[in-house]
Amino acid sequence: TDGSGAICDQYAQQHAAIQVIHQINGGVSAARNTGLMHVQGEYIAWVDPDDYVSSDWFSSIRSAILSCHPDVVVFDTRRFDEHGEKQDVYGRTPGLIDMDLFLTDLYRDARMLSGLPNKVIRAEHFSGVSFDTARSVLEDFDAMPKIMSQAKSVYYIPKTLYHYRQHGASLLHRADSQRAFLSFQTACARVEEVPVRYRSAAKNCAAMQAFAYCYHHCATPDFNAKPEHLRQCKGYMLRQLPAICADKELTAFMKLKYVLMLAGITRMKYLLKRGT
Repeated sequence: TDGSGAICDQYAQQHAAIQVIHQINGGVSAARNTGLMHVQGEYIAWVDPDDYVSSDWFSSIRSAILSCHPDVVVFDTRRFDEHGEKQDVYGRTPGLIDMDLFLTDLYRDARMLSGLPNKVIRAEHFSGVSFDTARSVLEDFDAMPKIMSQAKSVYYIPKTLYHYRQHGASLLHRADSQRAFLSFQTACARVEEVPVRYRSAAKNCAAMQAFAYCYHHCATPDFNAKPEHLRQCKGYMLRQLPAICADKELTAFMKLKYVLMLAGITRMKYLLKRGT
């Protein structure tokens, strides 16, 4: 409604390197697929609707690429809404980091989230990749194993370069039972897509998605959880309990909430609503 298309066309007229593509809104996956069809650069960066990047986003990424030409560049992000903000800091050693450590973090989806906006990746790693147009959310989470299958090096920039806006109308921010169970199903399916050595991390990710479904059932009005979905989620949580308790990336408080949920102590809303 702000004339974004016309503004983009003006940029394209002023800068030959900018190409603007107009298409009917078919969802985020269709937009990503169209972008991949036309990309010409060596690296691909993504900026989602409603978000913005820091003024040194491009220069910081470019410096990292010129320093050692990694396959992947990652950086810190900030989530914010009308109530406040939260920094998502990866916290590993700056510069080139161990690829095995990074992929374990990535497939656990805790310290390093599986989305695209906090990563810049070589274009060649998207060869043969298409995003599922049937998905309204989690399309990048779903595609990440295939995208990362050939990556050999990753460079970490310890700066908050990406600012992720959350609001009540956001698909990702809204607690919805259908979407929450889809998140759990997607995480379960991804376990079979990741290399064997990372499957324990991927299973813990699925267990935390199961926990999220149960948590919203307790803490979110009108969540409308289905009894069968609750049984599936709690069954998965129970099977993963030993691994969750042993996961060094999860706080003791998060583990306590996980155990309380399994024990059926769901009325302690003050405890459940506290931070992790």
